[in-house]
Amino acid sequence: MRQVVHKVFKRGRLYSTVGAVAGVTVFGSSLGYIIGGRSDWTTGLDLSMGAGAASFGIANMIQFNRRHERELIAALERGEPLPESMAYWVALLGKRSKNKS
Repeated sequence: MRQVVHKVFKRGRLYSTVGAVAGVTVFGSSLGYIIGGRSDWTTGLDLSMGAGAASFGIANMIQFNRRHERELIAALERGEPLPESMAYWVALLGKRSKNKS
């Protein structure tokens, strides 16, 4: 179980970082168009989507940080059950691993 939890956190950190960087890039690009005076309604849409992606990525970076991983593994070693929020990700990862074999 420890290895599966580690894999969930590792992938969570990777994908949330990618999402946050992509969101910040789109947000910053939109701001550049607005400041340069070359914006229309699609720039506002890009701005809001970039902000949403960045905030979602940052929230997941917090959820999947190394401190939370260490705390969860320590709790599992003490015999505590897997939290529901993490059980979903572990089950999802387990299905993906079975499909690959």
